[in-house]
Amino acid sequence: MGVMRARSVVLVAAALALSPALASPAMAGDPCPIGIAIVDLGVPSWASPELRAKVKDGDVLLDRMFQLARKLECSDVSMHAPKDGAIPVALYEKVDESKMAVDHVKSKVVDQKRQFRCDQAARDLKYLKATEEPSGMVLYYRGHSRILLVSPGWKSLCVSAAQADKMTDRQLVALWNRVTGPLVKDRHDNP
Repeated sequence: MGVMRARSVVLVAAALALSPALASPAMAGDPCPIGIAIVDLGVPSWASPELRAKVKDGDVLLDRMFQLARKLECSDVSMHAPKDGAIPVALYEKVDESKMAVDHVKSKVVDQKRQFRCDQAARDLKYLKATEEPSGMVLYYRGHSRILLVSPGWKSLCVSAAQADKMTDRQLVALWNRVTGPLVKDRHDNP
């Protein structure tokens, strides 16, 4: 085994041995950890009884995604439920309370035909990009046939709900990285 490879193996082993609780605090210029709040928007008001029953005790896919994302290097992922009908993440820029209402946010990501605005949602919710405490957030909204993931101001995408429910851990991490990638890259480029 070459010296560089041996050194890499030792460094990886040492990094894996550290638990997140024992990790050293971020140094100046170090973007880590990058805090991301996941906010579950639930299901649409027109959701079928079957869909409501499926997520009644929590969305299994969302929980898996959260558990996997929080184990990623340089991640500090937290789960937040809407509080009093509002997005529970504070912004450092003053925003009218009505724009923080979950119903308002949902109206921005669904068109008149009740279809998710997969590509436009990140842009239309750009005002939610200015998070005060975590570096950003991901909004999760489950519909009948698709799931919408939005990193406000950065990236939004839809994935087939049936396909997502069958994703392996590796595929789910790749999906997480697709939606958070632009935010994470910005934090590394501008610590």
